Amino acid sequence: MSGRVRAQQQQPPFESSAPDFSGLPQDLHVAAVEPESAQVTLSGPRRGFLLFKPERLRIAARAWDLRTGVNELTISSADLSLPENLAVERIDPRRITVDVTIRSEEESMSPELDEEAQ
Repeated sequence: MSGRVRAQQQQPPFESSAPDFSGLPQDLHVAAVEPESAQVTLSGPRRGFLLFKPERLRIAARAWDLRTGVNELTISSADLSLPENLAVERIDPRRITVDVTIRSEEESMSPELDEEAQ
């Protein structure tokens, strides 16, 4: 019986950018995130890494669940946008702390203030 064996490789961890909290209700904003990034270890075929752009590694956090105050979120592979031929081996840390506050009138009029906090 003959068959092809696909070589899988694992790369050193990539650093994600700050989480994206789209979907957060408009009367709330993210005041702080700790930590601001995560180390993500991926595996897959070499070709998958050739097409992968590490600077595009983003965490899309589930913002609709956030409430005012300090929230803890667990990051999973479903929160990452990756080419389908790459798999998440590890996310470190898996948990992030997000401080959510009620948006002031000033912030409501100036959306760039919210973006600076993220």
